[in-house]
Amino acid sequence: MKKRFLALLLALTLVFSLLPAALAVGPDVPTDATAPSGMTAPTAPTAPTAPTEPSSVCTVTFQLHTDTDVWIQPAVVSVSTEGTTVLDVFRQVLAANGYTYDYDADYSYLRAVTAPDGTKVAEFSKGQNSGWLYRVNGDIPDVAMNAFQLEDGDEIEIDIPARVLKVNVSDEVLAQRKAKWQPPVQNLTGYLKRYAQHVTSGAQGAVFDD
Repeated sequence: MKKRFLALLLALTLVFSLLPAALAVGPDVPTDATAPSGMTAPTAPTAPTAPTEPSSVCTVTFQLHTDTDVWIQPAVVSVSTEGTTVLDVFRQVLAANGYTYDYDADYSYLRAVTAPDGTKVAEFSKGQNSGWLYRVNGDIPDVAMNAFQLEDGDEIEIDIPARVLKVNVSDEVLAQRKAKWQPPVQNLTGYLKRYAQHVTSGAQGAVFDD
């Protein structure tokens, strides 16, 4: 009887020693994509936004006039942004309006423009110093028309200003002054004297003639 009681007591002791482990509750394990408490669930990656392609067309304004007459009123022209020059627009607009022109490609120089009615305005037509000029946004660029690349909103102006040098003296007075004029005496020596006596004109290269 005593042995049975001890065996029962030992069994109960063993059961009660294992009971806390069996009743212990482990940490929650998420069974879906929900993030554990206190953590932010990852979001799906956002596809990168494709860069916006710049427009391949821009608009410029073109006009052409002389010192007295407007030949082509200011007009808006749509052109490509890929290297379009003033000369490209010039050719496009003049052809569309029935104008012709004389352009020296070797020197990138506009010699003359002829209107549809046959009126021709060329270099020196408006004076001994006149010639066709172009401006972009009011300024005269330091490059030729075929080298100036346009941007959106540029304003092109082609004109030939009258550039005349006048002296308010009668022809008779000028003739009298010319008859009395004597070249100034130059007391030059050495290399400068040789240069003055033997150098050729700029049209001939400004080199010595000997």
